[in-house]
Amino acid sequence: MNGLTKQLDAVVWKNSDGPITHGTDVATDYQIEEGSHGSNSQTTVLTIPATKNTADAVYTCVIQSEEHGKTSGSEETKTVNSNVFSEYFININLIRMFRSLTLLLVKALTILHQSP
Repeated sequence: MNGLTKQLDAVVWKNSDGPITHGTDVATDYQIEEGSHGSNSQTTVLTIPATKNTADAVYTCVIQSEEHGKTSGSEETKTVNSNVFSEYFININLIRMFRSLTLLLVKALTILHQSP
């Protein structure tokens, strides 16, 4: 958020399950950085763990800033879309590897059956 003269009063991230809590395990838990006030702005960051980043999802950042009249009940929200694109490519590569292995095995079996 821009135009701030002080730190935001509250930052909450939500998804379809409700509020997200900051976890202790970087590999499996969400990580929330509320950010710090500087240069009249504050940037908050939600880090989504790989285990929970397997499909497109919608996240909402909810902020409260008494300075800007964004208090409880009138918070400002910002929707963020998380688009997963690497999962598809990983699966396609696995399918290609499996298909290549299957073709290789079929060729090997064909050669064995043709041998006297």
